[in-house]
Amino acid sequence: MIQDRRIALIFRAISFILILTGLFATIGIFRGEFHYVSFLYYTVQSNFLVLLLFLYLSLTTFLELHIKGKKGSVGFKSRFHMICVIDIFLTFFVYWVLLVPQSFSMSNDLNLWSYDNLMVHAIAPVLCFVDYILFSDSKHLKYKDTYLTLIYPIFYLAGMSILGLSGYTFGYDSLGKAYHYPYFFFDYDRVGLMSIVYIFALIILFIVISHLLYLLDKKWQKKIIYPKIKS
Repeated sequence: MIQDRRIALIFRAISFILILTGLFATIGIFRGEFHYVSFLYYTVQSNFLVLLLFLYLSLTTFLELHIKGKKGSVGFKSRFHMICVIDIFLTFFVYWVLLVPQSFSMSNDLNLWSYDNLMVHAIAPVLCFVDYILFSDSKHLKYKDTYLTLIYPIFYLAGMSILGLSGYTFGYDSLGKAYHYPYFFFDYDRVGLMSIVYIFALIILFIVISHLLYLLDKKWQKKIIYPKIKS
């Protein structure tokens, strides 16, 4: 791992600003609007979670830099950091693998390269992963952490399912028919029993990825060795 608090602080502060502006653009702040419905989507929630993570990492790194100096550990809350990496990975995977092909099949108006779209669906997940690889301490994860990553997505799935079953309308399709779930892959009205297949596959993917990070943490000693300086 990189044990230079100056580098870590710069990376984390820039990441925080980028993710914040991406969220602002997504919920309409830069257009003088506020789309509160956006907070019902996993994308915005997971990005907000990572925003809080980078805020904590930036502030803690800043304090450590001024109290303990330039060199030293910059890995804080490594277990929670790993959970955030996996949770926002779902945003990345679902969007680019499931939602983009489905959206293009229905319309050619999708703007993949807008700032807000790239930020919340690609750049934020990459920044979170890169920070974890470069700066987090190794050998802090516990095996149960591989399953703790499922808590937030499962609660989200349960909450949105209850909201959908209650009749809440997220929007309307091209035919004017209301849809009651934020994402098609667990929209029981549209895909039926296939929703169970999608959900089960995503859970398996989560478990596999989290186990890979766990093994990486145990087998890869992420440290930097400083050369001895002769007096």
